[in-house]
Amino acid sequence: MRNLRFLNNCIIYLKGTSMKGIPVGSNEIEKDFAEFTKANSIEGLHVFFRRICLYLGLDERHPLVSVFDTANGEAIKKMVASCLLRVVSQHSKILWEDTALRLKVSTLWDDVYSKDIYKILKLTGKIANHDLFRKMEEVESTQLRQFEDLAGSMISVETASEVRRRYQKLLSSPLTKIFSESQIYDRSLVSPERVAEVFNALDGYIESDRVNSSKSFSRLEDVITKYDEDIRRHGANIYVETFVSKIIHEVLSVTTLHFELSGSQQSAELVIAGTDRKYPLHTTGEVFSYRMNLVNVGPGIAYNVQINILEVDSSIEVESQELSLGALDVGIHEFIVNMKSNCDAYRTPSILGLMSWTDYSGVRTEIDFELLIIPQNGTLDWQKIKYLQPYSLESVDSEDELIGRKDMLENIYSKLSLRKGESSIIYGQKRVGKTSLAKTIQNRFKAKANHIAIFIETGSLDKTSPGRFIKSLGDKVIRSLARHVSIDPEIYKVDSSLSPLVSCIEDIVHAYPDLKIVLIIDEFDEIPSQLYPYTIEGDSFFHNLRSFSGESGEGRVSLILVGGENMGVIMQSTDKLNKFDASNVGYFNKSEYWEDFKELLVTPVRDVMEYSDEAILKLYEATEGNPFYTKFVAKVLYKKMCDRRCSFISADEIEDAVRDSVQTMEAINLNHFWSDGIRVEDPERRDLIETERRRFLISFADKLREHGTVDKKMMFGGADFGVQKEILDSFVSRNILVEEEGSLRIKPKLFERWLVEKGVHTLRAAFADEEALSAFEARESAAYIPDSSLISLADSWELYRGRRVGSSEIRAWLAQFESNAERCLAFKILENINFYGEARVREKLKIIHDVVRREVVYSVKSGERSRRDIIVSAFGPPSKSGSSYLRMYVSENGIISNGVKSFADIPKALSGDEQTKAVVFIDDIIGSGTTMIDCLREFSEAAGEMISQRDILVVVGVICGLRSGVEKVLQVIDSGEFPFRVELKVCDVLDEGDRAFSPVSQLFDEGDKHKAQVMARKYGSKLQSRHPLGYADSQLLVVFKDNCPNNTLPIIWCTGENPKWVPIFKRI
Repeated sequence: MRNLRFLNNCIIYLKGTSMKGIPVGSNEIEKDFAEFTKANSIEGLHVFFRRICLYLGLDERHPLVSVFDTANGEAIKKMVASCLLRVVSQHSKILWEDTALRLKVSTLWDDVYSKDIYKILKLTGKIANHDLFRKMEEVESTQLRQFEDLAGSMISVETASEVRRRYQKLLSSPLTKIFSESQIYDRSLVSPERVAEVFNALDGYIESDRVNSSKSFSRLEDVITKYDEDIRRHGANIYVETFVSKIIHEVLSVTTLHFELSGSQQSAELVIAGTDRKYPLHTTGEVFSYRMNLVNVGPGIAYNVQINILEVDSSIEVESQELSLGALDVGIHEFIVNMKSNCDAYRTPSILGLMSWTDYSGVRTEIDFELLIIPQNGTLDWQKIKYLQPYSLESVDSEDELIGRKDMLENIYSKLSLRKGESSIIYGQKRVGKTSLAKTIQNRFKAKANHIAIFIETGSLDKTSPGRFIKSLGDKVIRSLARHVSIDPEIYKVDSSLSPLVSCIEDIVHAYPDLKIVLIIDEFDEIPSQLYPYTIEGDSFFHNLRSFSGESGEGRVSLILVGGENMGVIMQSTDKLNKFDASNVGYFNKSEYWEDFKELLVTPVRDVMEYSDEAILKLYEATEGNPFYTKFVAKVLYKKMCDRRCSFISADEIEDAVRDSVQTMEAINLNHFWSDGIRVEDPERRDLIETERRRFLISFADKLREHGTVDKKMMFGGADFGVQKEILDSFVSRNILVEEEGSLRIKPKLFERWLVEKGVHTLRAAFADEEALSAFEARESAAYIPDSSLISLADSWELYRGRRVGSSEIRAWLAQFESNAERCLAFKILENINFYGEARVREKLKIIHDVVRREVVYSVKSGERSRRDIIVSAFGPPSKSGSSYLRMYVSENGIISNGVKSFADIPKALSGDEQTKAVVFIDDIIGSGTTMIDCLREFSEAAGEMISQRDILVVVGVICGLRSGVEKVLQVIDSGEFPFRVELKVCDVLDEGDRAFSPVSQLFDEGDKHKAQVMARKYGSKLQSRHPLGYADSQLLVVFKDNCPNNTLPIIWCTGENPKWVPIFKRI
């Protein structure tokens, strides 16, 4: 009671003290709590209570009564209760020693926390005050410690990102909310949206590539700076500091360290070099793509990279003399310059140029370079060469033609050459070279004295029944032997057993003691299936084979059985072949047979065509070393190269040949993938399994089309789990289906590509009338865009910033959409891109200059080649997209290069040159028109009076523009606002029909138009929330050779980090 009386006395004292001038707010609460903590006295506590009353609008004359008034609202009670938790954490003794105060505190806590907080703290039933105070003392410190531990766990950007879920969970904890809802005076500081903004910015930085990391890092800095401003504005305390500030600054700290260590802020070093390609300079007048490698040695990023072609040999015509390449990270970057040869060139032309770039700090570097254009062999007789057939798909029979099987050849040959020759089995997938190997062995033995080598194909035998097959085989072997040795075939009549053949063999080896016989039976796995299992006929057949290749032949007769995947069934179904040595002929394994694979391609065309290393690798990636399909593609390739009269083969030519091969191949070239290796005897059962395999492949192709990748879970999703698993396992065991990093793929990749592009339709045709194929599957399959369509579209586009946007880039862009139906709509958008390439831009610049020539007459002085009376510029800073066309404009129209000035330098240039008659501004596009009007007004303020006095013409030349924006600019020009004459020339005026989704647009039919607009808005809003369909809802599909305007749909040009989005034409 003594303390309570003392408090009342303090109240009387304070009543008489003027509080005038003291603001009532959160900062004062924190100040008074700090004073209380320092004094650690009951008087200081009372001052703190009075400040709470002032903050909450309670009667500050009786603070002890006011703060514990049971009539207070719920929010006030929670505020006071949380303040008491703050007090008890550090000053429990002061509250505990005053019995009356202790009772008021515990009563308030019971009222506020008994329903939820007590349960969390495990305070149940009748609670003693000392237990209550002991538990409550720990609440604040426990929560603060958890946030501090969380901040301390962030040691990298990855761990910082992982903290997000735990942080949000901790913020939403009822124990945290005790303080965050009452002691953090701006509740938005701990809102889920505010927290998400920080971590979204962090994830955006993590997901960005190095080129965009600077922008993403700045975004995170901006978010946290704004956070700090709000914290300062609304007042900070220990809870804001611990719950918010420490966390976000730790996020910033680890991100800053990561950014600094990334090296992107350091200077860059660029090196330019030609590639190993050779060019068809003998094909005069035809465009070829000269490729150069630009290497950023690092460690920093090179920004605003430009290549200027200054001089080229007279025999070469360059399409574009300037490339704007944007920002380049560390690594090798390939760029293209299109050229023409003006004459047959047998010497090596060169290119002189200038390469420049800016580093992170803004320092610009320039270096000169010289590159050589290496010519191809221009003396080849293409008329003769095109009729050669270097890549035959038929089996070979000579060692000169047999490539890549030499070790296997020697191994089998050595076993056959032993005193007692050993028999062999050659097996593997079809079309891998088994027959070629066997025929080469045959020819090697035929060339030796006292050797007979007989080659028999089972396809030439009668297989209508096991007995007829045995008879036709025996008769053919005996007739073949009779051509080499003196025997009477009529003596050895074969019926349903090979025993007469065994007798024949015994007689021959007895009569010819030095003779050796090698019998090769090709396609052995296609013998009647009734001979496979343990039957009387089958057992007798295989017993006879072993007999004359064993004791009956006295070790001088050897068998070579050649067959496909079903040889495995035969070898498992009989023990009579257990002494045969088996050799599995497979693909050319890169680790063992890489040189053989290269020889397979290079040897047949030596001295005619030349493969680059990357071309050989590219073809290997497609065929994975399968010799048949390698030669199939190479055969297509050879014809294409002859048609082009081109002898150097790069990866591009391989890609073209693979694409054409996929379209050329038919099911008959690939059917062994689904028809071989079926280990059942019953024909109906075999057909059923083959049908299920085709169904599986169709399903696989459909899923690959839709999702881009396929895993086992996708394939097992249907009702026929057992059947699907059995089929999948069979493809895996045959090495046709392989699992890599959790995904399934078809081997070789050429087969997978055929299956997706063409095969799915071929295989589906057999089931066209079955109900198992739903209408949805058919629609989705029809909506898939084949590679041929992607390639045709890519070929229609010119180079974008020195790079060719190819089919793979288009496919990757389309893969970002959710379904084939959406991809089909997106592809339609791409098909209608209005692309302004080099030639088209030059044409527009000539049209613009026609306005200048009509209005400004210039007399060229003797010895001058270029006009000196025109200043050429672009609106805005030099980095703006329009400035990239200035050099092209002056070179195209014969204007002195010194006439190109930056926008800011025009007034100075005019003051120092009295002969200027015109100022020409070049821009790429007018959208809303607002930017151009603002620039004209800025120009008028800076130089309008001088322009007017000297009667200088101002020409604004624009490549294209929206009619609404053009009319807006013309309205301002025609109003007389400017004191000088302005001629606006817009080469292509874009109407409503050029806006992708306008009512008069013919891009889509009405049903698809709405779907496409919804789709474009869905993805566009994640990239540009304010302008999801382009700036000011322009809805354009315009792309320029060096940049893409923001009036175009953002899905085409905008990079997204969260979610990730890679544009098809990235905007600089």
